[in-house]
Amino acid sequence: EIFGRDIFDKDIGYKRKIGYVPEVADIYDNLTAREYLVFIGELYGLKAQDADKKALELSRYMELDKVINNRINTYSKGMKQKVMLITSILHNPDL
Repeated sequence: EIFGRDIFDKDIGYKRKIGYVPEVADIYDNLTAREYLVFIGELYGLKAQDADKKALELSRYMELDKVINNRINTYSKGMKQKVMLITSILHNPDL
Protein backbone atom coordinates (compact mmCIF):
# COMPACT_ATOMS: atom_id res chain seq x y z
CA GLU A 1 0.00 0.00 0.00
CA ILE A 2 1.00 3.58 -0.67
CA PHE A 3 -0.99 6.43 0.86
CA GLY A 4 -3.52 3.86 2.05
CA ARG A 5 -4.16 2.59 -1.47
CA ASP A 6 -3.49 -0.90 -2.75
CA ILE A 7 -0.99 -0.48 -5.58
CA PHE A 8 -2.57 -3.39 -7.43
CA ASP A 9 -5.92 -1.58 -7.77
CA LYS A 10 -6.72 -0.10 -11.13
CA ASP A 11 -7.04 3.35 -9.52
CA ILE A 12 -3.59 4.86 -10.01
CA GLY A 13 -4.39 8.29 -8.58
CA TYR A 14 -1.78 7.77 -5.90
CA LYS A 15 0.92 8.03 -8.58
CA ARG A 16 0.31 11.80 -8.80
CA LYS A 17 1.63 12.03 -5.24
CA ILE A 18 4.97 10.41 -6.10
CA GLY A 19 8.07 11.91 -7.70
CA TYR A 20 10.23 9.35 -9.46
CA VAL A 21 13.57 9.52 -11.24
CA PRO A 22 14.37 6.41 -13.30
CA GLU A 23 17.96 5.29 -13.80
CA VAL A 24 17.55 5.47 -17.57
CA ALA A 25 14.73 7.63 -18.78
CA ASP A 26 13.02 8.04 -22.10
CA ILE A 27 13.15 11.77 -22.62
CA TYR A 28 11.92 13.74 -25.61
CA ASP A 29 15.31 15.20 -26.41
CA ASN A 30 14.12 16.96 -29.56
CA LEU A 31 12.28 19.41 -27.28
CA THR A 32 13.87 22.19 -25.29
CA ALA A 33 14.08 21.54 -21.57
CA ARG A 34 11.50 24.23 -21.02
CA GLU A 35 9.05 22.66 -23.47
CA TYR A 36 9.62 19.24 -21.94
CA LEU A 37 9.12 20.44 -18.37
CA VAL A 38 5.91 22.28 -19.23
CA PHE A 39 4.67 19.16 -21.04
CA ILE A 40 5.40 16.97 -18.00
CA GLY A 41 3.81 19.53 -15.69
CA GLU A 42 0.64 19.44 -17.76
CA LEU A 43 0.61 15.64 -17.56
CA TYR A 44 0.56 16.03 -13.79
CA GLY A 45 -2.38 18.42 -14.03
CA LEU A 46 -0.58 21.74 -13.74
CA LYS A 47 -1.60 24.69 -15.90
CA ALA A 48 1.00 25.48 -18.55
CA GLN A 49 1.77 28.88 -16.99
CA ASP A 50 2.25 27.35 -13.54
CA ALA A 51 4.42 24.55 -14.89
CA ASP A 52 6.54 27.07 -16.79
CA LYS A 53 7.01 29.28 -13.73
CA LYS A 54 7.99 26.31 -11.55
CA ALA A 55 10.29 24.94 -14.28
CA LEU A 56 12.11 28.27 -14.48
CA GLU A 57 12.51 28.41 -10.67
CA LEU A 58 13.84 24.86 -10.48
CA SER A 59 16.11 25.33 -13.49
CA ARG A 60 17.75 28.27 -11.73
CA TYR A 61 18.26 26.11 -8.65
CA MET A 62 19.78 23.32 -10.78
CA GLU A 63 21.88 25.84 -12.73
CA LEU A 64 20.15 25.07 -16.02
CA ASP A 65 18.49 28.45 -16.44
CA LYS A 66 20.96 29.63 -19.08
CA VAL A 67 20.28 26.57 -21.28
CA ILE A 68 16.62 25.85 -20.53
CA ASN A 69 15.64 27.00 -24.03
CA ASN A 70 18.17 24.68 -25.71
CA ARG A 71 17.19 21.28 -27.07
CA ILE A 72 17.79 18.47 -24.62
CA ASN A 73 19.77 16.52 -27.23
CA THR A 74 22.54 19.11 -26.79
CA TYR A 75 22.79 18.38 -23.05
CA SER A 76 25.38 16.28 -21.28
CA LYS A 77 24.25 13.22 -19.32
CA GLY A 78 24.46 15.17 -16.08
CA MET A 79 22.33 17.97 -17.46
CA LYS A 80 19.73 15.46 -18.61
CA GLN A 81 19.72 13.96 -15.12
CA LYS A 82 19.06 17.42 -13.69
CA VAL A 83 16.08 17.76 -16.05
CA MET A 84 14.79 14.42 -14.78
CA LEU A 85 15.20 15.58 -11.17
CA ILE A 86 13.16 18.65 -11.98
CA THR A 87 10.40 16.51 -13.53
CA SER A 88 10.24 14.46 -10.34
CA ILE A 89 9.53 17.50 -8.11
CA LEU A 90 7.75 19.82 -10.56
CA HIS A 91 4.31 18.84 -9.28
CA ASN A 92 5.20 19.03 -5.55
CA PRO A 93 4.80 15.31 -4.80
CA ASP A 94 4.27 14.00 -1.28
CA LEU A 95 6.85 11.26 -1.79
